[in-house]
Amino acid sequence: MKIGCFLLILAVLPCSASALSEDSMLSSYWDFYSDNRFSIEANGRGNAGIADKGGLFAAILNPASLDLSQGLQFAAGYSYKTKQPWLTELWPDIGEIYLKTLQPCLLFGINYSIGDEFQAGLVYYDAKSYKMDYGASVWVDEEEVASEPIDLYENIRVRSLYVPFKAKINDALSFGLGVYINQHSRYFYFFRDYRYAFYSFSFQPGLLIGPVNGLSVGLTYRPGGETKYSDGYVDLVHKAPAFLGLGLKLESPEMRTSVYFDFNRYGYSDINPDLNDRLDTGLGIEQGLGKLKLRTGYLTIPDYRRPGTYMMPVGNDYQYFLTGGATYPVGPVEISLSLMDSRLLSPGDHKMTQVSCGLNYRIF
Repeated sequence: MKIGCFLLILAVLPCSASALSEDSMLSSYWDFYSDNRFSIEANGRGNAGIADKGGLFAAILNPASLDLSQGLQFAAGYSYKTKQPWLTELWPDIGEIYLKTLQPCLLFGINYSIGDEFQAGLVYYDAKSYKMDYGASVWVDEEEVASEPIDLYENIRVRSLYVPFKAKINDALSFGLGVYINQHSRYFYFFRDYRYAFYSFSFQPGLLIGPVNGLSVGLTYRPGGETKYSDGYVDLVHKAPAFLGLGLKLESPEMRTSVYFDFNRYGYSDINPDLNDRLDTGLGIEQGLGKLKLRTGYLTIPDYRRPGTYMMPVGNDYQYFLTGGATYPVGPVEISLSLMDSRLLSPGDHKMTQVSCGLNYRIF
């Protein structure tokens, strides 16, 4: 059991120390864990798919990727992350702390196509979330009288309402625009409730070129921004980094094989001098076998804390994911599964597995 007053300091300091990296709720300390990655088909091939075409799961990476046959479709998804031991060096003194999946972790959306020229969608999903479980703790007052053990925890969630639009310019070029309304919420139970929420707005244009001789190129960009909010005690600023994504897809229709490569840059160095830019890379392959599509891939998420600063501890939190996935149609329903695991190759202590499933249902 942990002592309450010490735990409060433990809970607040990591958030405060990294507040400028993203905001006081989501930070570089657990950023690799918080992202729910609802591009389920792309997850199976190393989270690569900026240059791909598909439904709402594809449009999360690039709004210009939205591409389904004419009509109305419905999509749903679910994501689960294994629990992550946290601050294990302190366990002998204060007990076990874990990052866990904050249930439920869901996606719902609809997509409508008016021919090949224009498509639009509406998605509501948990873009980021986690639960930090501090376990059973006691409060010790000035007279050293301990309270009954109480489970303490912190819930963080970013819900996104995402509206992607795609317009087909010609056979080789499509333009997309994604509009986001995000709700950031924090709920912290420390012998009484602490909770607050605020909203942010962002947009993301995208381009998809090809295929030309089997090669497709995708490009998407989301500018950074600031949102002022209050946690009920002080005024704070949420700073989101600018995002730039570039994707390549090389496909062979005869062999039904496609190879994907994505490069993503998050401009964290622009909002915090103690951070480097985060440069993610994903590489994957997809193979069609009858109605079945099989995928595998590799994803790197670097630890972008700058060495030599107070934010970088001994060791690192580089995440190297091996991924796999499959899609299979059953009548008007297309079912997809993906698995992402960083336990085999990651060099640090923090490793995780994420399992996602989803479906696209053709209504008419």
